[in-house]
Amino acid sequence: MSALEELQRGFRDYLLQGRSEAIHPLVRATQERRGEAERRLVIYAEAYRLRLKEALATDYTLLAAWLGAERFDTLMDHYIHAHPSRHYNIRRYGHRMAQFLSATTPWCGEPLLAELARFEWLQGLSFDAPDAEPLGVEAIAAVPAAQWGGLRLRFHPSLQRGDFHWNVHEFWSALRGEEPFPDARYHARPTPWLFWRQGRSNLFVSLDAESAQLLDLARGGADFAALCEVLCARHPEAEVPQRAAAALKGWVEEQLVIGAVTKD
Repeated sequence: MSALEELQRGFRDYLLQGRSEAIHPLVRATQERRGEAERRLVIYAEAYRLRLKEALATDYTLLAAWLGAERFDTLMDHYIHAHPSRHYNIRRYGHRMAQFLSATTPWCGEPLLAELARFEWLQGLSFDAPDAEPLGVEAIAAVPAAQWGGLRLRFHPSLQRGDFHWNVHEFWSALRGEEPFPDARYHARPTPWLFWRQGRSNLFVSLDAESAQLLDLARGGADFAALCEVLCARHPEAEVPQRAAAALKGWVEEQLVIGAVTKD
């Protein structure tokens, strides 16, 4: 290992793992100046840690408001210790928060916390997603009737899906409206939610189970005929084409669809 590699690795280990012994190779000053050099390294490490906390606080404003400043700061300390930053883009740093809350004591004893975190993270993913031009209704209407069975859709990159047992959307609305938080309510059957972006505006809406299933299938590559088969299991055959077309029309009107292809 070269001297430069040793220097870089020691500095990395000191920042990410808090290994004080890792800084010894970095401090090659005289004994009189060693204390000053070590103090400067400590200042840098503390500033780096504060930057990670700023990123987490930006991503999880709802979680921070619910926990309060002291508990949220403790949570950030534990998260940073468990998950050193591995990516050059700090925006991605908090992506394991919901998983961390679900699996780590004492946070796992409050299952609402993980859902609050996931609700915010999905909104963040929607907001950061690339722009894409939505497909208009006229483009779908131009598809020949004989090709509708093989119609497959491409969806906007901002589209995110999540199922939630808790009334997390009410917590978010209360925070945005600067109102008191509601009582936490758990539902044994989770509610499907859809997150996406129109322009610079984040949107989210709850779905019924059937709508969520159709959307998930379509996002996974199912064609229009496969969606109709799902509907046939629940509705009279005569109603199925109209129901499937209504679902497709709704997706297009909400600007969720950016492309459509048919079998040759």
